[in-house]
Amino acid sequence: MASGRTALEALDHVIERGRSGDGGELRSEELLERLSGALGSSDERSMDLVGYVAHLYGCHACILHASANRSSVRVVGGFVGNVRCMDIVRVFTGPDGQSHFDDVAVPLDDLGAMGRISERWPGGGVQFREVGGDYHLDYHVAPRRQLVVNLTGSVEIEVGSGATRVLGPGSILLAEDTTGQGHISRNVGGQPRTCLFVHLEAATES
Repeated sequence: MASGRTALEALDHVIERGRSGDGGELRSEELLERLSGALGSSDERSMDLVGYVAHLYGCHACILHASANRSSVRVVGGFVGNVRCMDIVRVFTGPDGQSHFDDVAVPLDDLGAMGRISERWPGGGVQFREVGGDYHLDYHVAPRRQLVVNLTGSVEIEVGSGATRVLGPGSILLAEDTTGQGHISRNVGGQPRTCLFVHLEAATES
């Protein structure tokens, strides 16, 4: 890195500079530009840091836009900076037409006795689903942009590269691979499984 600046020092530098001149939220492109300048690099690590800063600004649209630009948002111990987050797995379609995994951290606001809660994600309905222990669905795309909330049992998701993730009870998948090759879903250990489909509005560019 240029001038020996650490990642944390770079983050402090970018955060200290605050918001854009008009007082609005920084776009992910601006965040990346500032981070790259602060780190003296435009490598994958600085791309990942875009997600961190987006969370520190509490900018949900920026998080999604950074994620859509393949900047993974990483969670360390359930916190990003000093912000408590809930981590979910995202599957999305890349420029190659294949599905890919991403890790997304959803920032939670502390509401005192009410606990910690995220901002509202607009959606349009909920479906309940149950599958048997022999469940195996070959490559398929998500029918819509949706959250898949695993209730009981586990599922293994495989994307085009052959990478897999096992999602157990309580895991949340943000399914956004509505085009392309899609992904494989299969049972784990012959367990039946129940889950919720939470329909979301289509993503928009920020």
